[in-house]
Amino acid sequence: MWLDYRQAARRIERSESTIKRYRRDGMPMPLRDGRRVVHEDVLLSWYRERLTAWPIHQQRLRVMRARGAGR
Repeated sequence: MWLDYRQAARRIERSESTIKRYRRDGMPMPLRDGRRVVHEDVLLSWYRERLTAWPIHQQRLRVMRARGAGR
């Protein structure tokens, strides 16, 4: 499924600015009918890569693991 900026932002619950930043960083977004679009699989792959590298997400994972280990 192909998504435009707005649809892509809604899909990963982020802003359109985030999607534009992903494009500037190299995420492939071809032109279709004069609009930039991204394939959903590509978008989700980029999102997952950035999420795992995000320090806040890493901290949340550590806290969740620590709570699970204490049981």
